[in-house]
Amino acid sequence: MKIRRAFLRNRDKKELSEILLTSFNRIFFNKKDEVGIELIDGKEVLIVNSLPYFILYKEDGKTIPLPTLKLIYKLLIDKIEILKSIIVDEGAIRFIISGANVMRPGIIHVDSDIKKGDILSIKDGNGRVLAVGKSLYSSDEINNMNSGIVVKNIHHIGDRIWNIKSRKSHEKA
Repeated sequence: MKIRRAFLRNRDKKELSEILLTSFNRIFFNKKDEVGIELIDGKEVLIVNSLPYFILYKEDGKTIPLPTLKLIYKLLIDKIEILKSIIVDEGAIRFIISGANVMRPGIIHVDSDIKKGDILSIKDGNGRVLAVGKSLYSSDEINNMNSGIVVKNIHHIGDRIWNIKSRKSHEKA
Protein backbone atom coordinates (compact mmCIF):
# COMPACT_ATOMS: atom_id res chain seq x y z
CA MET A 1 0.00 0.00 0.00
CA LYS A 2 1.38 3.37 -0.99
CA ILE A 3 0.99 6.30 1.34
CA ARG A 4 0.61 9.67 -0.32
CA ARG A 5 1.89 12.83 1.27
CA ALA A 6 0.34 16.15 0.28
CA PHE A 7 2.68 19.03 1.07
CA LEU A 8 1.18 22.24 2.44
CA ARG A 9 1.61 25.69 0.94
CA ASN A 10 3.03 28.46 3.15
CA ARG A 11 -0.43 29.99 3.60
CA ASP A 12 -1.81 26.65 4.83
CA LYS A 13 1.22 26.12 7.07
CA LYS A 14 0.65 29.53 8.66
CA GLU A 15 -3.04 28.82 9.26
CA LEU A 16 -2.29 25.42 10.81
CA SER A 17 0.55 26.86 12.88
CA GLU A 18 -1.87 29.43 14.35
CA ILE A 19 -4.33 26.67 15.31
CA LEU A 20 -1.55 24.75 17.04
CA LEU A 21 -0.33 27.90 18.80
CA THR A 22 -3.85 28.50 20.14
CA SER A 23 -4.21 24.86 21.24
CA PHE A 24 -0.75 24.30 22.75
CA ASN A 25 0.73 27.78 23.26
CA ARG A 26 3.82 26.97 21.21
CA ILE A 27 5.10 26.94 17.63
CA PHE A 28 5.94 23.52 16.18
CA PHE A 29 7.27 24.43 12.73
CA ASN A 30 8.19 27.41 10.58
CA LYS A 31 8.06 28.41 6.91
CA LYS A 32 11.29 26.57 6.06
CA ASP A 33 10.08 23.23 7.43
CA GLU A 34 8.68 20.62 5.07
CA VAL A 35 5.08 20.10 6.21
CA GLY A 36 2.61 17.66 4.72
CA ILE A 37 -0.41 15.54 5.49
CA GLU A 38 -0.65 11.77 5.03
CA LEU A 39 -3.69 9.58 5.39
CA ILE A 40 -2.79 6.63 7.64
CA ASP A 41 -5.46 4.15 8.75
CA GLY A 42 -8.13 6.69 7.85
CA LYS A 43 -6.50 9.41 9.99
CA GLU A 44 -4.95 12.58 8.64
CA VAL A 45 -1.43 12.86 10.06
CA LEU A 46 0.56 16.09 9.98
CA ILE A 47 4.15 15.28 9.01
CA VAL A 48 6.92 17.82 9.76
CA ASN A 49 10.35 17.14 8.27
CA SER A 50 9.45 13.45 7.86
CA LEU A 51 8.24 12.98 11.47
CA PRO A 52 4.58 12.51 12.40
CA TYR A 53 3.67 15.47 14.67
CA PHE A 54 -0.11 15.53 14.94
CA ILE A 55 -3.13 13.45 14.12
CA LEU A 56 -5.83 15.77 12.84
CA TYR A 57 -8.59 14.01 14.76
CA LYS A 58 -12.10 14.67 13.42
CA GLU A 59 -15.09 14.76 15.74
CA ASP A 60 -18.47 16.47 15.48
CA GLY A 61 -17.33 18.44 12.43
CA LYS A 62 -14.30 19.85 14.27
CA THR A 63 -10.63 19.05 13.79
CA ILE A 64 -8.72 18.45 17.01
CA PRO A 65 -4.90 18.40 16.74
CA LEU A 66 -3.72 15.36 18.68
CA PRO A 67 0.06 15.14 19.29
CA THR A 68 1.70 11.91 18.18
CA LEU A 69 3.86 9.88 20.51
CA LYS A 70 6.93 10.74 18.42
CA LEU A 71 6.30 14.47 19.00
CA ILE A 72 5.63 13.87 22.70
CA TYR A 73 8.92 11.96 23.08
CA LYS A 74 10.80 14.64 21.10
CA LEU A 75 9.48 17.33 23.47
CA LEU A 76 10.19 15.24 26.58
CA ILE A 77 13.90 15.38 25.73
CA ASP A 78 13.64 19.07 26.65
CA LYS A 79 11.31 18.27 29.58
CA ILE A 80 8.33 19.84 27.80
CA GLU A 81 4.92 18.29 28.47
CA ILE A 82 1.98 19.52 26.41
CA LEU A 83 -0.75 17.16 27.64
CA LYS A 84 -2.41 16.28 30.91
CA SER A 85 -1.95 12.65 31.83
CA ILE A 86 -3.12 9.55 33.59
CA ILE A 87 -0.93 6.75 34.90
CA VAL A 88 -1.89 3.12 34.51
CA ASP A 89 -0.77 0.05 36.43
CA GLU A 90 1.48 -2.63 35.02
CA GLY A 91 -1.42 -4.96 34.22
CA ALA A 92 -3.00 -2.44 31.84
CA ILE A 93 0.10 -1.77 29.73
CA ARG A 94 -0.12 -4.71 27.31
CA PHE A 95 -3.78 -3.95 26.58
CA ILE A 96 -3.19 -0.24 25.98
CA ILE A 97 -0.27 -0.82 23.59
CA SER A 98 -2.52 -3.24 21.73
CA GLY A 99 -5.05 -0.43 21.20
CA ALA A 100 -7.52 -1.07 24.04
CA ASN A 101 -9.32 1.82 25.66
CA VAL A 102 -8.31 2.69 29.22
CA MET A 103 -10.50 1.10 31.88
CA ARG A 104 -10.95 2.65 35.33
CA PRO A 105 -9.56 -0.31 37.33
CA GLY A 106 -6.18 0.04 35.56
CA ILE A 107 -5.64 3.68 36.51
CA ILE A 108 -3.38 4.52 39.47
CA HIS A 109 -3.16 8.32 39.06
CA VAL A 110 -5.26 11.02 37.37
CA ASP A 111 -4.11 14.63 36.87
CA SER A 112 -6.46 16.82 38.87
CA ASP A 113 -7.54 19.27 36.16
CA ILE A 114 -8.77 16.90 33.44
CA LYS A 115 -12.03 17.84 31.73
CA LYS A 116 -14.29 15.60 29.67
CA GLY A 117 -12.97 15.67 26.09
CA ASP A 118 -9.37 16.57 26.98
CA ILE A 119 -6.60 14.91 24.99
CA LEU A 120 -4.36 12.99 27.41
CA SER A 121 -1.10 11.13 27.49
CA ILE A 122 -1.42 7.67 29.00
CA LYS A 123 1.71 6.73 30.97
CA ASP A 124 3.07 3.75 32.84
CA GLY A 125 4.34 4.00 36.41
CA ASN A 126 7.81 4.98 35.18
CA GLY A 127 6.50 7.94 33.19
CA ARG A 128 6.84 6.29 29.77
CA VAL A 129 4.09 7.51 27.45
CA LEU A 130 2.21 4.53 26.03
CA ALA A 131 -0.66 6.16 24.19
CA VAL A 132 -2.65 9.29 23.48
CA GLY A 133 -6.38 9.31 24.07
CA LYS A 134 -9.47 11.36 24.70
CA SER A 135 -10.93 11.59 28.18
CA LEU A 136 -14.55 10.50 28.39
CA TYR A 137 -14.93 11.99 31.90
CA SER A 138 -13.48 14.72 34.13
CA SER A 139 -10.84 13.88 36.73
CA ASP A 140 -13.44 14.20 39.52
CA GLU A 141 -15.75 11.78 37.72
CA ILE A 142 -12.90 9.32 37.06
CA ASN A 143 -11.83 9.39 40.71
CA ASN A 144 -15.41 8.56 41.78
CA MET A 145 -15.74 5.63 39.35
CA ASN A 146 -14.91 1.98 40.03
CA SER A 147 -15.33 0.54 36.54
CA GLY A 148 -15.86 1.35 32.89
CA ILE A 149 -13.99 2.92 29.98
CA VAL A 150 -12.60 6.34 30.91
CA VAL A 151 -10.22 7.18 28.04
CA LYS A 152 -10.64 6.39 24.34
CA ASN A 153 -7.29 5.17 22.99
CA ILE A 154 -6.61 6.98 19.70
CA HIS A 155 -2.87 6.40 19.10
CA HIS A 156 -0.52 3.96 20.82
CA ILE A 157 2.99 2.54 20.70
CA GLY A 158 3.15 -0.01 17.89
CA ASP A 159 0.32 1.34 15.72
CA ARG A 160 0.89 2.38 12.09
CA ILE A 161 1.45 6.03 12.99
CA TRP A 162 4.08 5.06 15.58
CA ASN A 163 5.74 2.83 12.97
CA ILE A 164 5.74 5.39 10.15
CA LYS A 165 9.11 5.42 8.47
CA SER A 166 10.93 8.67 7.93
CA ARG A 167 11.26 9.52 4.25
CA LYS A 168 13.46 12.00 2.49
CA SER A 169 11.60 14.71 0.60
CA HIS A 170 13.00 13.51 -2.73
CA GLU A 171 11.47 10.04 -2.36
CA LYS A 172 8.27 9.58 -4.28
CA ALA A 173 5.11 8.65 -2.39
